[in-house]
Amino acid sequence: MADEGQMIGEQNITGAVDAILEVGRQRKAVLEQLRAALQSGNDLEALNLARQLCGLQNETCNRANSRLN
Repeated sequence: MADEGQMIGEQNITGAVDAILEVGRQRKAVLEQLRAALQSGNDLEALNLARQLCGLQNETCNRANSRLN
């Protein structure tokens, strides 16, 4: 019979695995959008999705503002 500490540890592991799987599903969805954008020739959308995958903010507005200054 498992003690309470072991049961809590197993629940934490299950929660972590579920979170990891969800992140994987979300990244796969973004990759599918990226593929579609590339196939359709939508380079701006593809670049924005690639930035999202890399954890970068959409910098198009920042670049436009920096050119004006």
